[in-house]
Amino acid sequence: MAISDNLRLSVTSRPTFKKDLLEMIVSLLVMSVGVVLSVKAVQGASPIASLPNVVSQATGLSLGMTLFIVYSMCIILEWALIRDRKRILMTLSQLPFTLIFSMFVDLVEMLVDPWVVTGLLEQWALVVLSTAIIGFGIVLEVDANVSMLADDGLVLAIHQVTRIRLDKVMWVFDIVFVASAFIISYLVFHDFVGVGLGTIFAAITLGLFVRLFTKVVKGYIRKDGNIDDRRCHVPDACVRGSEGQVYQRYLHHRSMSILYRYGSTYYINMTNRCPCRCVFCVRNSTPRLGDADSLWLDREPTVDEVMDELRKVDLSGSREVVFCGYGEPTERFDDVLECAKRIKAEFGKPVRLDTNGLGSLINGRDIVPEMEGVIDSVSISLNAPNSEEYQEVSRPSFGAEAYPAILEFIRECRERISGVTVSVVGGSISQESEDECARMAQDMNVRFRVR
Repeated sequence: MAISDNLRLSVTSRPTFKKDLLEMIVSLLVMSVGVVLSVKAVQGASPIASLPNVVSQATGLSLGMTLFIVYSMCIILEWALIRDRKRILMTLSQLPFTLIFSMFVDLVEMLVDPWVVTGLLEQWALVVLSTAIIGFGIVLEVDANVSMLADDGLVLAIHQVTRIRLDKVMWVFDIVFVASAFIISYLVFHDFVGVGLGTIFAAITLGLFVRLFTKVVKGYIRKDGNIDDRRCHVPDACVRGSEGQVYQRYLHHRSMSILYRYGSTYYINMTNRCPCRCVFCVRNSTPRLGDADSLWLDREPTVDEVMDELRKVDLSGSREVVFCGYGEPTERFDDVLECAKRIKAEFGKPVRLDTNGLGSLINGRDIVPEMEGVIDSVSISLNAPNSEEYQEVSRPSFGAEAYPAILEFIRECRERISGVTVSVVGGSISQESEDECARMAQDMNVRFRVR
């Protein structure tokens, strides 16, 4: 099974789940050893434990206990930011691994408690060793792809809510996390206790160790793991020196996907702009579909970039090419038309447009005549049998104008385009409303689909 196929399965459904779970637990043990050694070095704990270590020094609680408390607060904040059912389950899955990690930290700390490192050279050697060990643990955690620690989860939640680029959120979070440790240490002890130059050194160099161990794990330890160097481009991200960023870069925000495959069909992700905020929208719960790395775009691709991506793949097995991503394609209607014309001319493939039906309102003109002869089929999200229910489930920025515009769009498409389908999302409306939508589709002489 290809890595991309494996990642699309739910964690427990993977054929490698037992291996993944074991690797996740081993990664927590390895990172706990690195964290404790970084504390033992006395030059400042690694960034991953900087704040918990200062709190531990100030309160007398064990490092594992303060780590669990701090990370539990991250989980609460994460849950508060994104309160949907799937996100709650993802968040709760972090809790047992955070507990295991904290217990490992206390266990390792107890085992090495008698050991005191006094020489400056030995202390810095331990700083380097601990950073390397944490880097190795991070790679194992990423390769397992079972869950994440709470600091990474909170960063992802902030990114999804604010839509600020993930690398920027990572940097700000890391700076705030470490700066908080320095500030609390100075306020309590009037000195820097538990943080120091070793903390800064680890923040700068950790990514280099992750780069090294990524190759080691992928090449020699576990070739059937979940790291895919060809598609994730992590080595470039690693040098930024943030363990959280490296982890998120693999699992949640890999290189932005302009083109992705779902089943045997290729889809084009033109934009993230959309005038609706549908309650069921899949982009609220996951950054990717199919084999996409991330459907959240750092920027909108040009027409030439879209065509370049299409030339890189084998389209022979794709019956059609579809404009559908994490946004409404008609937000870039002119570019969609240009792409469609070039796709038909160069590849001879039919083109489908998946749309919310609000393109004419978005563009301030009737766009259906321009689609004729260019777009071969269109799938329109009807979503509800009347304007009131549509407002509830789709929450369009156009208000009451939206639903009549969709109905008119459907009627015009039926007259000018051969393949027209309207759809609703199963479970988002009542069965009676779903049945009424099916009758409306029949009356308008278009196909109906529950997706």
